[in-house]
Amino acid sequence: MDQYNKDPENGSSALKTHKMIRIYKQNSAYTKDAASYALGVSNAMAFTVPVESHKLKRQTLDPNFSKRRVNMMEDGLYNELEQVLDKISEYGRRGEDVPISELYFCYTGDIISRYLFGKSLDLVAAPDFIERAEQMRSFTKGIWVAIHFQFIRSTLVSMPRWLAATFLDAWVKVLWFADGLAKQAIAQFDENVEKKPNEETIFDRMLTDNARRREKGQKARPLTFRELADESIAILNAGTEPTATMMAYATYFFLKFPEVQARILEELESVERDEYGRLPLQKIETLPYFTGFVRETLRYVPLVPGRLPRTVPKGGLYVPAINDTIPEGFVVGISHMFLHEDPNIFARPQDFDPERWIGEAGKELNHWLLSFSKGRTDCIGKNLAYAEMHIVLANLFMRFDLELTPSSHDDMVWMDRVIVHSKQNLRIKVKARDIKAP
Repeated sequence: MDQYNKDPENGSSALKTHKMIRIYKQNSAYTKDAASYALGVSNAMAFTVPVESHKLKRQTLDPNFSKRRVNMMEDGLYNELEQVLDKISEYGRRGEDVPISELYFCYTGDIISRYLFGKSLDLVAAPDFIERAEQMRSFTKGIWVAIHFQFIRSTLVSMPRWLAATFLDAWVKVLWFADGLAKQAIAQFDENVEKKPNEETIFDRMLTDNARRREKGQKARPLTFRELADESIAILNAGTEPTATMMAYATYFFLKFPEVQARILEELESVERDEYGRLPLQKIETLPYFTGFVRETLRYVPLVPGRLPRTVPKGGLYVPAINDTIPEGFVVGISHMFLHEDPNIFARPQDFDPERWIGEAGKELNHWLLSFSKGRTDCIGKNLAYAEMHIVLANLFMRFDLELTPSSHDDMVWMDRVIVHSKQNLRIKVKARDIKAP
């Protein structure tokens, strides 16, 4: 595919907004650029280019990530969180800096792996959890090389896994884990065994839906091992790094802006705990300022800084600013940073202001929050990501007095690795707070 390198928007924010809506809307004719999404897991929904194929896969997986289904996971989210909080307490008692970024990675990795496979990676409990968090992060560290040097990508993808491990040892270990569980799931699947919604894994859902379609006489061949394995790798990566990274930045902003911190703590103090002394998810998610804080974090730091590449459909894309048409087949894209930093949409965009999301005006801004994209190819796991951010951050802020380390401001300068990366992982100092009995 050809890449159109001119800046057709010519600085016009209104035109960028118009093009963003047109290219990424629900029924857009602009499809994903096949070359950019050929990253070795081509059978996964997120990397599927044909619209109808993507739609069918999305319909299968959507129920697993509905708001109702995520709310049913609350006990599991809390059980895993207690392990994280225990580790944080250990660092606090020893007076050591807490590797909070790595703990966030391990938390999200354990949650999504258990939901995906029915078996956790057990990253939080691992003695070498810091090294294992880096394994999970290794996929996106070299992603620009994979996208722009296709001969390198093709060579690595075509290699046997044992040979690829010579170059990508950490990530290949994760692939082997996913491959093994995919084979196991296919071998053990029994379509006559019905599971309750809160017991069903994503593997269960994919295999059950495939069986139902065949039973109804729809055109559906048996789900292959490669399809199941590719989907698991894509979901595992997407369900780990983005949310963990945003939680690290939210923690940083909580400590960077004292006036924000004070408002959040005051609001969280008002939440009535449940019989187990926990902050109920549904109550946390109704707190206007805290919820605004989560959304402002997502706006303030570009989760995906670059342009999401889409292929121009038949008829081309006419751009009035240059009085020219981008031909069919060329690749275009717009970064959501253009909208998140547009003063015509977000007043004083350089200010970190959770209050902008409160009230009716704040509800209208939700339309322009594009961290998880929009339309038919938006992030399927956004409900889970929001739930994890609310539960983890609320409990961390209430359980401990937190402090940044001297290098934090330099460490949290962001870099574009398709998913945003900080220069260094965040470290914090903690001291346990007194928790009121429920």
